[in-house]
Amino acid sequence: MGVKVEIPNEKEANFNDWRILISLVQTQGRGFIMLELADINDHGEPVIKKESCLAINHIIYNIETDETPTGSLTNNVVNYIHAKASEEGDTCSFVYSTQPGTWSADKGGFYFNNDRVIAKFFFVDGRYNGKVILDSFNAMEFVNRKQKIPETGGFLTEVNWTGTPRHNEQVLLPAGAYRYDIQGGNGGKGGFGHSEDNNISSGEGQDGEIVTAITGTFFWNGGFKRISLGQDGGKGQDGRILSGLRYPNGGGGGAGGHSRIEGIVTAIGGKRGVGGFFINSGGGYAINFNDSERGQPGDNAVESFGGLGGAAGRYLEINANFSRLYEINRHSTIPRPSMPFPPISSGHVKIWRFW
Repeated sequence: MGVKVEIPNEKEANFNDWRILISLVQTQGRGFIMLELADINDHGEPVIKKESCLAINHIIYNIETDETPTGSLTNNVVNYIHAKASEEGDTCSFVYSTQPGTWSADKGGFYFNNDRVIAKFFFVDGRYNGKVILDSFNAMEFVNRKQKIPETGGFLTEVNWTGTPRHNEQVLLPAGAYRYDIQGGNGGKGGFGHSEDNNISSGEGQDGEIVTAITGTFFWNGGFKRISLGQDGGKGQDGRILSGLRYPNGGGGGAGGHSRIEGIVTAIGGKRGVGGFFINSGGGYAINFNDSERGQPGDNAVESFGGLGGAAGRYLEINANFSRLYEINRHSTIPRPSMPFPPISSGHVKIWRFW
């Protein structure tokens, strides 16, 4: 239960009222802090400005001159300012540390041993970023949103992804300010159209769309963020030569998968490439000739997974005695949607932290 704090008798004060007054001052001063930091919304050094005032272990100190904290700084992590009382308790000084301390309700602040932890910032690129005065329990999770986020530099986090695609992976990002560079998967190249007739040139498949990266910045209040890395679309199946099959068209390339930082940005994957193909030229001819069957289109992307490349097209050979339909084995080199997606190349997702 709560207990009423005594106050002095204002009409008939005695020595007991003097004791009550001292207790009242100590109670009201518990956790007291009126702190001003230089460049609090910029990246300059956090000098404690004169006329600041704060309590350390129930004793209140006035800051009579500007004070620059001493001690070493640690790159790419949160640093803290500790207020240290002298052994005699009549003065205090300030030092840098990487210790956040723990909350003390009795003392009304964060403490590491007997040092009061009064401010935090992220030190990176020689900059004192994201300064926050720790004047309450909740302040430890606060993010300074008034400082402008730089467009270059920062500390590269664990999110430095290329290669194998990732889908909605949950990544823990501390509260702070970040920048990103993100690219979806490129579209797959169309398969090569082939001919065994030396008088006919082979046909290159069309390149899939090559997507460009997107850059930007964001604030985050802390917690897990779902992030996906888009896979490149699969290459279309090349045209094949089988007995009697002379003009197979290449399959289309698959579409690139999307890269995404949940709630922040989506980088769309590249469009599909068209497979190479040929017109008829002696020895046999394709179905419907000029409207000949093209290679199978590549698949659409499925979220971050790139679409599979399409199979090469079918052709009909006709001679004087019979007709035969030849079809390239559509499963020979390119898995179909019912099969697992192959681990091919991808776009990229990179995130840097500033504070």
